[in-house]
Amino acid sequence: MGAGRGTAGPGRVAVVGGGMAGIAAVKALLQAGVEVFGVERAEELGGLWRPAPDTAAYEGLRLNTSKPRTEFSDHPMPAEWPDYPTRAQLLAYVRDYAERFDVPRHFRTGTELVAARRTEDGWRLELTGPDGAYEETVAHLVVANGHNHTPRLPEPPYPGTFEGTTSHAHSYREPSAFAGRRVLVVGTGNSAMDIATELAGQADEVLISARRGVWVLPKTLFGRPTDQWNGALAAVLPWRLRQRLSQTMLRLAARGAEGPALPPSPEGVLQDHPTLSDTVPALVRAGKIGVRTGIERFEGRRVRFTDGREDEVDHVLWCTGYRATVPFLDPALVPDPARLPLYRHVFPLDDDAPCPSWD
Repeated sequence: MGAGRGTAGPGRVAVVGGGMAGIAAVKALLQAGVEVFGVERAEELGGLWRPAPDTAAYEGLRLNTSKPRTEFSDHPMPAEWPDYPTRAQLLAYVRDYAERFDVPRHFRTGTELVAARRTEDGWRLELTGPDGAYEETVAHLVVANGHNHTPRLPEPPYPGTFEGTTSHAHSYREPSAFAGRRVLVVGTGNSAMDIATELAGQADEVLISARRGVWVLPKTLFGRPTDQWNGALAAVLPWRLRQRLSQTMLRLAARGAEGPALPPSPEGVLQDHPTLSDTVPALVRAGKIGVRTGIERFEGRRVRFTDGREDEVDHVLWCTGYRATVPFLDPALVPDPARLPLYRHVFPLDDDAPCPSWD
């Protein structure tokens, strides 16, 4: 079960979430000499890298940032691993990191934080664990519960009625379930690209609905992971020159490629969130993935798009992201989890409590 149920100390901290962020937080606090315990409702640590059905991690999932941009400085990833490791490799890495710094024994796994209420001295926690429900008080609360567990669907829903089947990327596991079907993938993020690539070898037809333009970057550019170029250029060039040079490099890398393509973003490559894919642009050019505009309405199994085009599909797969949720916090504290007013995305701006110092 991990750390026992102790009494609240003046600087005692609870960390909610046993993924990469929660593990790193517990490790850092332990090294600072802080009394801390972690809470994870699953039976094991690992966060979103744990396999289905506990998470949204489909088996073909790979990291979309390269090793040097992702690994902990005090725990490098194995040199023989690929630039973009697999889900299984990331899970092994996260757990190895936790074990190296003796983090697991400070976690209470199989334990859920039901509610967290502010008190004059800190936080009162309502928890449910293997032995039932109990309460505990801590001075500080670190929220590291992640944001890839509550699917976000279009709001308001598109007009009309769709008579086929639908699902969200959260429930996607492997492509064989869509064999022989016509699938519309809605979205242009990394999950959409991964899933569309897998479906292209199984489904009868694969379409991608792109409501807006997107930068689709190759994972490797001129022999180097693409996300490392901007960091290297940042040391010598202002961002506008970096952007111009980056776009020139992308055009050179794509030189000679002809055929259909996803619509480009109207923003510069450093001003918009890019998507990484080595496969989708080539599959689009080869006609194995069709590109459509945003959805206008559904009519039975027909989908009308904003440019007037219509297609019949059997399944709509929403790759439309996730909604940040913190269900254990008082709604008065978090009226909109997607727009948290946090300094450096960490500390509440309107919190009058003194900032702890663990130097």
